[in-house]
Amino acid sequence: MKDKQSVLFLEKVFIRPFLGQTRGVELFNFSLVQQLVQRDIHVCLLIHHSWKEMIGTVFHETEGKEPEIVYVSSNPVNILFSLNRFSCRRFNVLLAGNVANSFILLLSMLWMMRIAPRCVVIAHRRPSRGFLYAQKLWRDTTVVAVNSIIVNDFRKAGFRNVAVYYGIINADKFYPRESPLVNEHVNFCVLGYLDSPWKGVDTVVSAFTALPEQVKKRCMLHLASFSHPPSFTESNIKTYSWLSPDTVPEFLRNMDVMIVPSRDEKVMRETFSQAMVQGMLTGLPVVVNNVPVLTEKINNGGGLVFSNVSELTEIIILLTECPELRKRLGRMARKVAIERYVWNTDFFVEHYLFPKDFIDTGSS
Repeated sequence: MKDKQSVLFLEKVFIRPFLGQTRGVELFNFSLVQQLVQRDIHVCLLIHHSWKEMIGTVFHETEGKEPEIVYVSSNPVNILFSLNRFSCRRFNVLLAGNVANSFILLLSMLWMMRIAPRCVVIAHRRPSRGFLYAQKLWRDTTVVAVNSIIVNDFRKAGFRNVAVYYGIINADKFYPRESPLVNEHVNFCVLGYLDSPWKGVDTVVSAFTALPEQVKKRCMLHLASFSHPPSFTESNIKTYSWLSPDTVPEFLRNMDVMIVPSRDEKVMRETFSQAMVQGMLTGLPVVVNNVPVLTEKINNGGGLVFSNVSELTEIIILLTECPELRKRLGRMARKVAIERYVWNTDFFVEHYLFPKDFIDTGSS
């Protein structure tokens, strides 16, 4: 009987202490691990011991198909010590769930141990020079990046097997409401980890504050979510504490418009925006800041673009007063998201993780 295909999975957040909240990339990677083991692929997951309770929650309904869990400390020396247990083991693929400087030493050590013949990287962020140097040790590397900017970084560094491929992994949870909302307000929302200044909440609040009084009375701004929600004097601005992932789809189905005001602050920036695509899948028109990674998602329709506070204010007025425009843009947004931004794990496995030309060297 042929051995299972096997994957050693690394994710930079998973080898750090759990902070009490799981966000976009971590949720994506947990779902990916679930779907890989459901396809009878053996997955070994390195994870900090503080995630133990979360692991039990994530994999409690997997019908006996669970990843192999190896708990580690966040101390790099202790992680390397933990790798000794792999000294006689081999995997078919090393799968890195993101790029990270914290992986540089690990990548080098795992290459020296010949832990796997290939490495697949899902790149959510731009790589540093140090990461690229360590990754080059793995001559058989495939990179799957969330946008073309990241792809170009790897190609310039000499990597050949590089592609843009990413999307919402649980897209079936995000769908439009069956019947129109009957609300006295037009509900605008901003979704994400809004404690970070670069998410641009201040821009949206300024735009809402500048609305004419007759428009203010007709619309509401929902800001979801914060670790410590701020307070605003405006009665048409509502803030939310952290939303659990299970509540997000229904939250979006109660909205009329999504605003994505994220700024490019060079060090901190959006590289994909799962929240934006979740809104598009829900059939919401999206209003985005003039940042390439956002505007490219609506280059065929589905939303509107602003470059400053006054432009955003004008768009809010327009969408408040034009329900038919909201519907038309929302339909187009959903169409684009379904066509371009839905993750398919079978496609990922067949084209990137274990492509047809993959030579199975066996695992132990």
